[in-house]
Amino acid sequence: MSIIAFVIARKEYAPAVSALLFVNGGLIIAGMIALIAQGALASEDSSGAMRTIGSTIAMGAILIGLGVWKVATDRKVVAATGKEPAQK
Repeated sequence: MSIIAFVIARKEYAPAVSALLFVNGGLIIAGMIALIAQGALASEDSSGAMRTIGSTIAMGAILIGLGVWKVATDRKVVAATGKEPAQK
């Protein structure tokens, strides 16, 4: 849903979308780090678990990257118009 929100609001000034992308990506990464810290990979067959955790952390990083991209896009919109549009 975060990616859908990014696509819908990619050319509009929407700081809430970038904040939600940062929060969502951060929560995903923090959750996976907590899972590693709890010792979920201590089992004998940890290669599959490590692959799953790695891909999930990558998804969190992608969401944070989209948040950075959205902040940059919002700055361009503000610079082009000269002022921040009113929120709906």
